Amino acid sequence: MKPLVVVWSGDAEFHLLANHILMADGFQTLVADGLEEALHLAREREPFALVMDCRADNSPAAVEICGRLKTDPDTAGTVAVAVISQGAEEHHLELLKAGVDESCLRPVAPSRLLEFLRARLQRAPSKGRGLPHGTVLRYEGIEMNLASVRVRRNGREIRLAPIEFKLLRLLLERAEQVVSRDELIAAAWPSTHYVEGRTVDVHVGRLRRFLMGRDDTDVVRTVRGIGYALDVKGNGG
Repeated sequence: MKPLVVVWSGDAEFHLLANHILMADGFQTLVADGLEEALHLAREREPFALVMDCRADNSPAAVEICGRLKTDPDTAGTVAVAVISQGAEEHHLELLKAGVDESCLRPVAPSRLLEFLRARLQRAPSKGRGLPHGTVLRYEGIEMNLASVRVRRNGREIRLAPIEFKLLRLLLERAEQVVSRDELIAAAWPSTHYVEGRTVDVHVGRLRRFLMGRDDTDVVRTVRGIGYALDVKGNGG
């Protein structure tokens, strides 16, 4: 079966262009005009990806779509792509915080969009859109359920933004191993964006605060000049 992509835009020309590009490369497409329609299709049709046309007049709606898409366990596995028009660049950071997987500025070469979708398609699980149900990463009372996109520590639910969630996932997958800043950047930010090491430090600091309850041990160890590790013996540096 051909992978399904939902295209969200209020612009008929964008619909036509995106449909032509995607269908010529072997994707199926569905068109969504409104915010609720896009989210409804994401829940009911379980597309591989949602491509959003972000213009100055609708970027706040795109941010809302992305945020709701990524915080809903039923749609969190859908790949979110934002095509950003001139005049809407100011919403770029908001889209990143909402969990967008890839963003590109117009004019964008069709080959770039297709290369990204193909790469993500190769990484997708062979069965279904999302991660296997019941997949849980654990370390020192921290539990991350990849299927429901939920994090707990010692029974306390922790609400993480998409970037912190991705950082924690990599640290959990490599618990007690040092993870470099470059590896964390690759895991949590789109490949098209330049991210400084200081930005990583800020987000890891935020993650550390989220993980620390009243009686919880700080398990995030700073390895100066390199990166971070989840290490119960560390003092958080």
